[in-house]
Amino acid sequence: MYGADVAAVEPRVDVRLLGPVEVAVAGVPVPLRSGRQQALVAALALQSNQVVPSDQLVDVLWYERLPEDPRNAMQQLVADLRRRLGRARGRVRTVPGGYLLHLAPDELDVTGAELHLSAARAALGAGVASLARTEALSAGRLWRGPSLTGLDEGPLAARARRLDDLAVRVDLLLAEATLTVGDRDELRETADRMVASCARHPLHEELWVRRIELLWRSGRPAEALAAYDDLRRRLSDELGTDPSTELRELHRALLEGDAAPAPSSARERIDYRASGGHVESPAQLSAAPATRLVGRQHELRLLEDWSRSGAPLATLVGPAGVGKTRLAEELARLVDGPVVFVRLDAISGGSDVTAAVGAALMLREVGTRSMPHVVAEMLPPGALLVLDNAEHVLGGVAEFVTHILSTNRDARVLVTSQWPLGLPGERLLRVDVLATGVSDGPDASDVTPDAAALLLDRAAHSRHSLVSPTDEDIQAAIEIAASLDGLPLAIELAAAQARLLTMPQLCDQLRSSLRLLDRDTASREARHRRLSDAVAWSVGLLSEEQRGALARCAVLGDAFDVLAAAAVMDVAPEDALPLLLDLGDRSVVQIAPAEEGEVRFRLLRAIRVQALRELEREHAADVTRDRLVAYVLALAEEADAALFGSAQLRWLRRLDAARADVEAALTHALAGGNAAEAAGIVAALGRYWDWRGRLRDADRWTAGVLDAVRRNGADRVQRLGAVLAWRAFVVNERGEVDEARRLVNEAVAVALAAGDEDGYLTALGARSLLPGPADAIGRVEALSEMARAAASTGHEWAAAWVVNRRGYVAVEAGRVDEAQGLAGDSLIRFHALGDERGVQWTRLLEALIAQARGQQEEAVRRATGVKEAAERLGDLRTAAAAAELVATVSGDRSERVRHTRFAESARSDRLRP
Repeated sequence: MYGADVAAVEPRVDVRLLGPVEVAVAGVPVPLRSGRQQALVAALALQSNQVVPSDQLVDVLWYERLPEDPRNAMQQLVADLRRRLGRARGRVRTVPGGYLLHLAPDELDVTGAELHLSAARAALGAGVASLARTEALSAGRLWRGPSLTGLDEGPLAARARRLDDLAVRVDLLLAEATLTVGDRDELRETADRMVASCARHPLHEELWVRRIELLWRSGRPAEALAAYDDLRRRLSDELGTDPSTELRELHRALLEGDAAPAPSSARERIDYRASGGHVESPAQLSAAPATRLVGRQHELRLLEDWSRSGAPLATLVGPAGVGKTRLAEELARLVDGPVVFVRLDAISGGSDVTAAVGAALMLREVGTRSMPHVVAEMLPPGALLVLDNAEHVLGGVAEFVTHILSTNRDARVLVTSQWPLGLPGERLLRVDVLATGVSDGPDASDVTPDAAALLLDRAAHSRHSLVSPTDEDIQAAIEIAASLDGLPLAIELAAAQARLLTMPQLCDQLRSSLRLLDRDTASREARHRRLSDAVAWSVGLLSEEQRGALARCAVLGDAFDVLAAAAVMDVAPEDALPLLLDLGDRSVVQIAPAEEGEVRFRLLRAIRVQALRELEREHAADVTRDRLVAYVLALAEEADAALFGSAQLRWLRRLDAARADVEAALTHALAGGNAAEAAGIVAALGRYWDWRGRLRDADRWTAGVLDAVRRNGADRVQRLGAVLAWRAFVVNERGEVDEARRLVNEAVAVALAAGDEDGYLTALGARSLLPGPADAIGRVEALSEMARAAASTGHEWAAAWVVNRRGYVAVEAGRVDEAQGLAGDSLIRFHALGDERGVQWTRLLEALIAQARGQQEEAVRRATGVKEAAERLGDLRTAAAAAELVATVSGDRSERVRHTRFAESARSDRLRP
């Protein structure tokens, strides 16, 4: 906070942002250069008395094109500003990591407007409408034009919109106060002011309602009717919608010549007694919300339990746009006793929280008692104090709450924030995104997920047909809600587009991009009118190190672990984990559910988009994705080696979780012409894709690597033989035997030439699987050569696989006793390796042997056991083969039909994405 000792030796500095950016020192205007110098002053003043990181300032000042030396350019710009400030040059400080502008609260017009508005709200709530009007007029006079004039493009655009939204709130409150106590001249004056406000915000219905009421009350009904017709045409032409119910009722009353209405405020007033020359009154809530609460019953119950428990402090924590404010409002309407609801989002980062709360309560310092003491004393017994949107002033809130709870033992405080306060006794209630999937249950098919239910509920306000949605509407809503991660703000912004788009059309638009959610939505507060603004608000509160970590994690898949994050951050895992937990505390990274106690993280889609933009601005996207490629290659190679033993299930699950990372890494590698590393990844993952039944992945990426090799040459592509072998396996599975044979021969030759032992063994294995009499000799020769290669390299798993495969060849040829001996040998080998999959392949061989010996019931029993075990292992190919055997041998017709269908479905699943 700017101190009185500094103010005593430096002249007063006035900074004005509510219009063109202006600075005056001791009342003398400072000549600022337009453009970057004004933007520098605005960026520093909006976070006055706080450190603004240098990189953040660079992004604001040179968002279109960076200078060659950004830091030097910044230093020169700051030095020039200091020269212009003259005797007040010390107000701009260079501090570690950035710069800081010292301002007292009364030196910034934004702070003055906020305090006047808070006082006006409190006065109106207390029934002192004349004082409310005076305070609103004082706030309104601070605007000299559109906020941050000339800076409403680029990074400061969202702040300019927030400040202009503040002006709208001032006008609305002025109108309400004037409607309560204004005489004819004051009504006319305020009506004229609303005309200008409506011109600036031509689709803001609440402004038009107040304008029409003021015109009517001031004896100008013809102008009121003309204003209604003007708005009706605008809504129809630009939005394709009709005026609200409130406006239509006003219009009807005008036409019927009813008496002018009383003020249309629907506020629930809680009056406190006046004492000591001042009035205590809370900021007010509307009596009833315009929309119903969807999908938050559990969280609301937890809040009510906290309220009844008597615990003094709770914080609703969650990402921007998740609905924390709405939950706090719902609780405020349900609790017994007085409620003081203070919205902190309108105050700047350097503002005094205690002063803001005092202003909301219309309190002032009395005698020697400071404002914190006055607030603590004047809160009524058992009052619920709600401090909403506290993340940008968290230190001030923590200090204020500590004082309140230590002074007023009966007080209860509810805070909404993206971060916890970190105070002793604080109860954290985390507000997560809404559910996007349907849980299992007898009536699950009839249940719409909470996120989709919210979308349909809000969209029905704009498109009446959605009151009774079709099945197509519901399915589209479910897909939309899932693509938006169940984030309520994103869902409500999407619902606003239902005025013009059907649900399926909206779904198509949002599949590829979220830009539709950045259309300016005048019906919401400025910070939440566009999805990108809400996300930018969250990211902008992070430190430079945290923003860098977040940006790099954006290249990772849907859910990632600490090792993946450390790789793209280029730090040690023990350094990555604290950063990720910090980001989790700040609600920009989510903790994802994972098996076996593993900690995994994920980014909401909207935050990922913003973080990727940050990465592109840093020109660090390619190098970060290169790190991802290297990490995925190492992971795939380590996993491939582990799949042969007892840890195979754990590694299969780990590769399952890394599927999106694999996709991102291969996409980047192939797009950049890096066929060598792409080939290494594909070669190492072939076995995983087979065992998990993901042949579409194997098909796509083997084809992609081979195409890159054809375009760029095969130099330094060490694992090309293995890629060719897995390509042969895939096309053979599809029934393209001739192409598979050609690819196998090429794979053998390429692997031998490159000395790729694994590729050579894989190619021989693929050759041994080729079907039909034409390949019978080749299969036997391939197995013999594979046995020699496995023995020479000490590859015990390959040796076990050869024994197992020879058993299948023997039973096909009718050599049942030989097959029995080979089955026993392979079972011993696979057991020794700890390979459960190999064990099941051998059990299936034993079932085939039982069938060959006419032991039908034994064959069915063994094959059924194999099918169940293979399903648990996720081995669809073995499960399908076992089901086919049961369908062939079983004497039960219904069992044959059931297993036939299962086998067909399993084989089909292996070719699905």
